[in-house]
Amino acid sequence: MPSTRRLAAIMFTDLEGYTSLAHVDESGSLRVLEEQEKLIRPLLAAHSGKKIKSMGDGLLIEFPNALGAVKCAVQLQRTVHEHNAQEGARPLRMRVGIHVGDVERRGTDILGDAVNIASRIEPLAEPEGICLSFQVYDLVHNKLTDEFETIGPRHLKGVREAVEIYRVVFPWSRAAPRPEVPSLPRLAVLPLTNISPDPKDEYFADGLTEELISVLSQIEGIRVIARTSINQYRGTAKSVAQIGAELGVGSLLEGSVRISRDRLRVTLQLIDVSSQEHTWSNSFDRALTDVFDIQSDIAKHVAQVLRVTIPTRSLSHMASARTVDPQSFLHYLKGRRFLREVTVSALRDARSEFEKAISLDRLNAAAYTGLADAILADINWHTYPRAEGFRKSTALVTQALEIDPDLPESHATRGNLLTWGYDWQEAEREYRLAIALSPSCLSAHHRLSILLWWTGRTEQALREFAVTEEIDPLSAVILAHHTGLLADLGRLTEALALLARLKEVDPTGDLYDNVAFEIHCARGDAKGVRQSIENIEAREAHRPLDPATLEATERAIYRAIRGTLIGKKGAANRAIDLLKHLPPETAGAESLRAMMYASLGDLDECFWWLNLAVERHSLTDLNWVTAPRLERVRNDPRFERVLRKMNLPVTAAKT
Repeated sequence: MPSTRRLAAIMFTDLEGYTSLAHVDESGSLRVLEEQEKLIRPLLAAHSGKKIKSMGDGLLIEFPNALGAVKCAVQLQRTVHEHNAQEGARPLRMRVGIHVGDVERRGTDILGDAVNIASRIEPLAEPEGICLSFQVYDLVHNKLTDEFETIGPRHLKGVREAVEIYRVVFPWSRAAPRPEVPSLPRLAVLPLTNISPDPKDEYFADGLTEELISVLSQIEGIRVIARTSINQYRGTAKSVAQIGAELGVGSLLEGSVRISRDRLRVTLQLIDVSSQEHTWSNSFDRALTDVFDIQSDIAKHVAQVLRVTIPTRSLSHMASARTVDPQSFLHYLKGRRFLREVTVSALRDARSEFEKAISLDRLNAAAYTGLADAILADINWHTYPRAEGFRKSTALVTQALEIDPDLPESHATRGNLLTWGYDWQEAEREYRLAIALSPSCLSAHHRLSILLWWTGRTEQALREFAVTEEIDPLSAVILAHHTGLLADLGRLTEALALLARLKEVDPTGDLYDNVAFEIHCARGDAKGVRQSIENIEAREAHRPLDPATLEATERAIYRAIRGTLIGKKGAANRAIDLLKHLPPETAGAESLRAMMYASLGDLDECFWWLNLAVERHSLTDLNWVTAPRLERVRNDPRFERVLRKMNLPVTAAKT
């Protein structure tokens, strides 16, 4: 086959999240490609561009010169950005990479280094962004009014020398350029096996697993997987390679624990996932009072093997940590186990265990924070008086920090309490302090993500959610929050990609259908909305609730909200009847009432209850901030007054 060579500018494009979209919505993915073709065809004609071929959602395009390629790319991204801003539009999140050089034509295809390099540059661009090589930048920067900035030299696959890469600075990317996040070594602590004589000592193995995760999370330069993601591997028959692949980790720490009276034996092995070899192992046979020294020794050995650093402050904290009374420590571990069960009776037991721990050792700082966490969980379950609970929790955390100012969990809990008081700035400071003390502190990262969402910094919130998912990759709650925010922002391709992951993580849970419902609403997909409602109601039918409880009323409210969106008013009327019989002082009822009336379009009633919810500090539903279905509420001038009462910027709900 004859071939010819010539100088050309090469553009590669790619749609973010398209592959995942195709898996969950084939017809929708085809419409995305049609929309892309509709937008790009006239621009190619205007700038002498020629589409060489399509590769799924990606395009290979040739131009006779670099200037035409860049002009076309800039106009394309501006057109796409305007398209995405239109109400009801299906968002396109396109990346573009451009290089210039010799190409060889063979039939209808083109080959050569210019093609290869352009294909490597394209993934470096952010969604709705353009990256180009120095060769292109050098040819066009003084001929265009657009702003460019370097992102530094990059080593591209198949290219011997690093290539200096530039990006086009658009107005929507200037404020929050995508940071380059270094890839950190990742470690998972598998649930320790209980080999104690008494099977009831399982709680100690669970507790020590969580304690090890907490201590190892203080090491800089590694990402430690959270307990919620490793719990499913208790007693698993899965191989090291399979667990490593599912969690995305390079190392696993596994072992056993035996407790007998006042003696403790811990046996551990650190395993390299790629080679499946033990890189370190040890046994600790000591008195129970030495449990904190054992944790410190393990952290130091793991850091040494992984060649990372434990911060000086953390080393000092480990060295100076006082010995907690053994019985107090055991009650503390029991309290933490009950706290994880998240039922009303378990929370009551958790409070009891933490109170016993404090009574046995008044200087057990972690027990004070544990008791505060249990009370806060009780408030969320509407079983503890809200105002009294927050006052008591605040006093407990203050006491914990007086005993141990460097306890990360105490700072994270204090941040939660400060958000209740609408002190967002101080709460953020506490979360960031907790993260500084413990870089893999899950609760601080997750709550910081939500704080950034509430305060209108949605791009920062998305980046923080990404970090939170690194720590807890199998958490359905975190994935649901992240997906919900993307959907609210109209970034539906990305939202659908995460929704597919959510279904893998929680295939039988409520969260998938609830989040899918919100996405289908944002897309205007009536069929998808109805299917989600049918799935939710079928699941709820198998779990009947006492109609006198707030949980049953909450379920009825959300059923009514879903019903009003598809024209079913009967459910709304039944929900209003339930609300009338619910005591007005019931914690959380105000926000439910406000949401109900918002869905019915009765904004006067909505704002009456919304203001009462703010006064009682019970407005916690993130839907108020960004959900498209509540846009009418946010556009009402009264919503700005609600934001001011909560010390939130009036732009928070318009970002």
